[in-house]
Amino acid sequence: MIAYLHDERIFDAGKTFGRHQGWNRQGWGYPVAHVTVSRNTSVAQAVNRVMLAARTRGSIWLLVLNSHGDAGWMQLGTGLDVSQTCHFAALQPFMSAGARGIEVHSCGSASARNLGGATGCTGSEGYGKGVTFLHGLARAVQAPARGAIHCQAEDPRGRFEGPWVLVQPNGAVQTGVGPV
Repeated sequence: MIAYLHDERIFDAGKTFGRHQGWNRQGWGYPVAHVTVSRNTSVAQAVNRVMLAARTRGSIWLLVLNSHGDAGWMQLGTGLDVSQTCHFAALQPFMSAGARGIEVHSCGSASARNLGGATGCTGSEGYGKGVTFLHGLARAVQAPARGAIHCQAEDPRGRFEGPWVLVQPNGAVQTGVGPV
C-alpha cells in the first residue's frame, strides 16, 4: 500500500499524487490510504493513525509525509524533527520487504541548513539538519527515506523539484535530481 500522512495545513491534504493514481487498477497491488492530521495531533498519535490505516504488518510499500517544512523539520501535526523520528519505529513492522520507504514532501527537508534569508528557497547540500532528519526516519522504519533540498512547488504529480537526498537505514547517502 501507499500510505499518505498529510498535515491539514498543506494545499493537497487528502489527495493522491498523480504518479500514484491508478496503481491498483494497473495490477501493481498498491492501494492508497490517506491520513490527515490536525495541528494538535502529536507525532505518536499520527503514527498510530497510519498503523490503523495499514491494518496489516508488511503492507506499506511507500509512506508519503506531506506538509510544510524546512531543514530537518516538518509542520506535521505538532511538529516533526529528528527528536520525534523515534515514534516511526512503531511503523517498522508495517513496512513491506523491499519497501520503497519514506518520501518526505516538504520544502527543504533534506537541506543542510534552514531555507530563507539571502538564499531564499535554495537549500544547501551536505551533511546537516536534513540528512540527520532523514537518517532518523530511515533508521526508525528500516527503509530508505528521501527528501528535497530546495523549496517545493505545488505539484499535483508529486515530483521533487530540484535535487533530493536518499538516506539508507545504515546512513549511506545518495543524491539525485529529477523524477524518482
